[in-house]
Amino acid sequence: MPAQVEGPAAAALRHYLATMIDFRPYFNRYFPGGIPPLLVAMSGGRDSTVLAHGLWRANIPFEAAHVNYRLRSEDSDLDESFVASWCRERGIALHVRRLDDAEVDALRTSATQEQARDLRYGWFGALRAERGLQYVVVAHHAGDQAESVLFHFVRGSGWRGLSGMRALREAVLRPLLSTDPDDIAAYAHEHGLTWREDASNETSDYSRNLIRHEIMPLLRQLNPGITATLVRQAEIFRDYETWSGALLAEALAGALTERGQREVLPIGHLMAHPAPRLLLWTWLGQHGWPAGAIAAAYELAESQPGRRVDYGGRQLVRDRDALVLEAHKILGIQPTWIHEETQLLTFPIILHISRVEKPFALPVDPRQALLDLGRLSFPLLLRPWRDGDRFVPLGMTGSQKISDFLIQQKVPVTEKPAVLVLESGNRIAWVVGYRISDEYKVTLSTAAALSLRIEPMKPF
Repeated sequence: MPAQVEGPAAAALRHYLATMIDFRPYFNRYFPGGIPPLLVAMSGGRDSTVLAHGLWRANIPFEAAHVNYRLRSEDSDLDESFVASWCRERGIALHVRRLDDAEVDALRTSATQEQARDLRYGWFGALRAERGLQYVVVAHHAGDQAESVLFHFVRGSGWRGLSGMRALREAVLRPLLSTDPDDIAAYAHEHGLTWREDASNETSDYSRNLIRHEIMPLLRQLNPGITATLVRQAEIFRDYETWSGALLAEALAGALTERGQREVLPIGHLMAHPAPRLLLWTWLGQHGWPAGAIAAAYELAESQPGRRVDYGGRQLVRDRDALVLEAHKILGIQPTWIHEETQLLTFPIILHISRVEKPFALPVDPRQALLDLGRLSFPLLLRPWRDGDRFVPLGMTGSQKISDFLIQQKVPVTEKPAVLVLESGNRIAWVVGYRISDEYKVTLSTAAALSLRIEPMKPF
């Protein structure tokens, strides 16, 4: 339906505003060498119709794409018919994606807007590749940008969310992003455009519609130019993100180290940085961590060793003097029996086993153990250590908890779950890779010994 604007002054203003929607400066800025092949998303609503009309009027070639979600019965089909007629009249190739029954049912029972967006952009990407088109063009405007910034602010998305959408990001173009919706309405009226209204846009059923129809009108009472204000704030945050991002990445690169599959950030370096929270945002944000998880991660810097935060298949663990990011440890190690005839284990560790006669060469490598064969009771049991386990460390006369021993050995918190012990007759003979028990050491009276050598020591 056409926009309604009255009065000669308003008509003159409409005409002036209508001439401002010119896509050539936008494309000249981003593509000085020529406009690439485009795929325009057309819903049939006012904004996408203005977008398509502006491109067509500027003689910019494109193909169109329309998704029929079939969520609004006959109205969804009328949307499709409108877009098909519009494109046919102008000789524009149109591609239509009609959801099947299973997809429609899934949308009706899920967070509809988010899933619909994922479905829509997934199809756009596949269609773009199939047709040899380089960019998808969408009709987001300044009003959408303002709502997006406010939405991300409420959700606590950090400066990346506050920087809003980009006019050009990856394979998506938004040439109307700086255009006020009133200007779009004026353009539509000036050119006599018609379009299809989506009744769901007039409800407050969804979060963004709640912002659009209830929160934004209240904010306009405080600031009539709230849309322009939020758009300007997004531009400032975007510049800040670009500037600070380079500095934070440099600071992070100077502190972050990799140990196998682990990333380690010293807590001293983190807390000495003038913006430790932003440093964490830079680090964990690149792994897809959201605001809430990053806020919880910051609290680890002042927590006790062993505390952790989990997200997306990764865990951030507070070690003694560092934060360690790694994949979840899902060891699933079952106790393994070692018999007198066993010479090799290949899981959960590679363990070479042999009998050694006198004279003995005492090992100096903690990956190797030499145990008095006469004191051992077969079968031996190789298992993960448990809380409460005790043994008599070599050189001591009394027993010690393995948990205390590992602390003294400064074993990183993230490596403790992988520590194994070798048990003989319910007594621990070896904390594998660290120290044997004094009870099983070879002496002058030892007739034969059992040699055990692991490789590699890590990972277990």
